[in-house]
Amino acid sequence: MKQQANRVCLTAGRVDAFTCPTGKPQAFLWDTDTPTLALQPTPTGRKTYIFESRLNGATIRINIGTLADWPIEKARTKAQGLKMLVDGGTDPREVERDQQTAAVEKKAAATGRTAAAAPG
Repeated sequence: MKQQANRVCLTAGRVDAFTCPTGKPQAFLWDTDTPTLALQPTPTGRKTYIFESRLNGATIRINIGTLADWPIEKARTKAQGLKMLVDGGTDPREVERDQQTAAVEKKAAATGRTAAAAPG
């Protein structure tokens, strides 16, 4: 039986107060304003915003970032952007991989040009 989702409007106070229950590896506090956004605390106290949605029948879960690095509103905006990609049939993880590959190729090309331009 699936557990009932814990959904509230994420606020600074709720985010600060939410902790991982003793004996559990993780917990989720889902946002009512952006249903694909959740706060995920761990037993060590680390709190991370995550995005979760479904694409082609499969669940996609992406770490947005830690509570220390992402204010609630920015995390909501990021989750909404990811949801728009998913709604359009695009896997955001593939977009991220493509961007990383392009950055590596660009850096390699720049290094190659620099080495070729250097006197030998």
